[in-house]
Amino acid sequence: MPGAPKAVPVSSPVRANKARDISDRRFHRTARLLSAADYQRVFDGPRRSADRWFTVLAVNNQVGRARLGLAISKKQARRAVDRNRLKRLIRESFRCQREQFDGTDLVVMARSAALSINNAKLRESLERHFSKLAGPMRAQSIPGKLPPFSL
Repeated sequence: MPGAPKAVPVSSPVRANKARDISDRRFHRTARLLSAADYQRVFDGPRRSADRWFTVLAVNNQVGRARLGLAISKKQARRAVDRNRLKRLIRESFRCQREQFDGTDLVVMARSAALSINNAKLRESLERHFSKLAGPMRAQSIPGKLPPFSL
């Protein structure tokens, strides 16, 4: 057809850049907490942020990059489809904000109230948790700068 737009060839630079951009946003294995010891280290002495829908725990790591762990229990979300929805939402929120957390391990735990709330509200909640935790974690990782004192 003379008026139809042309398809972009497979080897075009536009397509290659788009593929590279997408692969950069993946949730790589290196961005996950994998071992029980990693989770235990976060559970032992974390900074916390909590609301009705999530509890987020954060602790500095020696790896130098942000890593995420998910603790979505069957007790809180009985159906697999609900647990998977929460996990997708948490991973996406983490991917969008992980630059704030260089050298930090995070564990996100969901509460049963999160099942009845829409995705937009859950994203806002996660953004608040992440921004609340990003400042103190960054201050701890800067040599010579003390973290804020709190009771």
